[in-house]
Amino acid sequence: MLARLESKGVQVKIDSETYPNGRFARLRDPEGNPIELWEPVSG
Repeated sequence: MLARLESKGVQVKIDSETYPNGRFARLRDPEGNPIELWEPVSG
């Protein structure tokens, strides 16, 4: 998902830390509203 967004010119900030409940990335929609993507811990 992140690669697809970045290939379309969307600026994505990936949190370098992995938390107990998973990983996070942040971006903004075309109107400037914040969006947070979450990848849960597998298992």
